[in-house]
Amino acid sequence: VSISKGQKLSAASADAQSKQSGALVDIMSNNILVRQFGQEAAEQKRISLISSMAKSAELNIRLFGEWMLIKSVLVITIGFGALMYVMVTEWQLGETTTGSLVFVLGLLLGMAYQLLFLGNAFQNGIQQFGQLRDSIKDILVTHTLVDSADACQLKISDGSFHITDANFAYGTQTVFDNFSLTISGGQKVG
Repeated sequence: VSISKGQKLSAASADAQSKQSGALVDIMSNNILVRQFGQEAAEQKRISLISSMAKSAELNIRLFGEWMLIKSVLVITIGFGALMYVMVTEWQLGETTTGSLVFVLGLLLGMAYQLLFLGNAFQNGIQQFGQLRDSIKDILVTHTLVDSADACQLKISDGSFHITDANFAYGTQTVFDNFSLTISGGQKVG
């Protein structure tokens, strides 16, 4: 149950971070147009909302990890406390030696350290799961161009598409200046 919850929280955190990164890249790549057409306030509001969602998702996965760590420490403490109680009782009754008591104490402390290390590794693994899932999801998406329903099939046997010295501007802001492009027949550009 905890692993499943951790995976869900991790996936939500990775999704929120991915949306935040995408929105920031989108705004930065369209920075001039956003400012020119007065959309800056709306974009700032959108980024604020997306950032808030990303922070919340990250906090949820961190709190889950900390809660799992606290539960692990409690289980380790109770278990080792019971073992130490038995060992000290046997030592007081003279049924075990001081050397055995110290030896068992050393073993228990070593095991506690290893279990805490494994708990941290488990917590990090759950966080990495969401990021890996998000990356694989992005890689496996097939990008295809879909024609409209009434488009006729284009049959190209040979040829190419050329644009030479194109100029384009929004008002006084130049977007293309002497832009040239050649696309060979059968080549896909997206």
